[in-house]
Amino acid sequence: MQYFTKNFNMLLFFLVILATTVNVVAAVYYHSTYGGIEEEQNENAKTLNTCQNNLKDKEFRLNELSARLNTQQSRESEFADQFVEVREGAESLEQEVTRLRTDKQILQSRIGVVEKELEEQKSKVSVQTEDIASLFRQNKKLKDDLNDCEDEN
Repeated sequence: MQYFTKNFNMLLFFLVILATTVNVVAAVYYHSTYGGIEEEQNENAKTLNTCQNNLKDKEFRLNELSARLNTQQSRESEFADQFVEVREGAESLEQEVTRLRTDKQILQSRIGVVEKELEEQKSKVSVQTEDIASLFRQNKKLKDDLNDCEDEN
C-alpha cells in the first residue's frame, strides 16, 4: 500500500505541476494576445475623452452662437419694425405735404379772386367817392345860387 500511496502522491504532485504549468502558459498567452488590447483600450479611452471634451466645447460654442443669433434676429426684427414705423410716418407726412400744397394752391387762387374783387370794389368806391364829391360841389353850388337868388329878392 505504500507503493500505491507513493504513486498517488506522485500523481498528485504531477497534476499540481501540470495545473501550474497550464496556468502559467495561459497567463503568458493572455498577456501576449490581449495585453496590447488593454493599451489600445486606454488609448481609445483617452481619444474618446478628448472627443467628448471637443464635443462639449463645440456644443458650448454652438449654444453661444445660437444665443448671439437669436439676439441679432430680435434686434433685426426691432429695426425692421422701427423702419416700417418710420417709413409709414414718412409716407403720411408726404401725403400731408401734398395735401397742404394742394390747399395752398387753392387758397392762392382764391386770394387772386378776392384781390380782383377788392380792386373792383376799390374802383367802385373811388368812382362813388368822386360822385359824392361832385354831388357835394353841385349841392354847394346850388346852395350858393339859392343864396344869391334870395339875396336878390
